[in-house]
Amino acid sequence: MTTTTPRPARPAQTHGQWALGDRTPLNGNERFKQEDDALNVRARIEQVYSRDGFASISSDDLRGRFRWWGLYTQRRPGIDGGRTASSSRTRLEDEFFMLRVRVDGGALTTEQRAPSGG
Repeated sequence: MTTTTPRPARPAQTHGQWALGDRTPLNGNERFKQEDDALNVRARIEQVYSRDGFASISSDDLRGRFRWWGLYTQRRPGIDGGRTASSSRTRLEDEFFMLRVRVDGGALTTEQRAPSGG
């Protein structure tokens, strides 16, 4: 007759389930989100950056938190898509923005889809 040694219990795995209260370990994106609330960047856009201009925008806001609001810098004119992987961000970015707007289900009327004429 052989006896077997019971297997040691496995440590509980969390699987990163934030809805269940698991907050550790935070990946880089989650740490970044925890550093500042998304509403704060909107206030900075309205109260600081709109007044002080493009050069006043912090890199973390410009390349990170602006995206929470759907704001992205446009590519400088004259730089084709084939050169974007080998160029620095500052060389690629123009001082103009694109705003992405989410439309669930694409439910827009023809009038809502048409670009403004002005």
